[in-house]
Amino acid sequence: MQTRKHSIIESIFNTLSGLVLATLVMSFIISPVYHLPTTTVENLEINIIFTIISIVRGYMWRRYFNKKVCN
Repeated sequence: MQTRKHSIIESIFNTLSGLVLATLVMSFIISPVYHLPTTTVENLEINIIFTIISIVRGYMWRRYFNKKVCN
């Protein structure tokens, strides 16, 4: 069974890699293709909000399944 500490560390690393990827995709693909006038800072702020939500969501699901399914 995975400890709470390992669950949050894995969730953070997994989600931070998604943050980097999402920021790059938004900056170099989505914004130019759809002509979205966002600055790099705005793009990063939006992605950080979704990243925090994703970390919390991932942690909660992992703990739920670790407790309910693995016992």
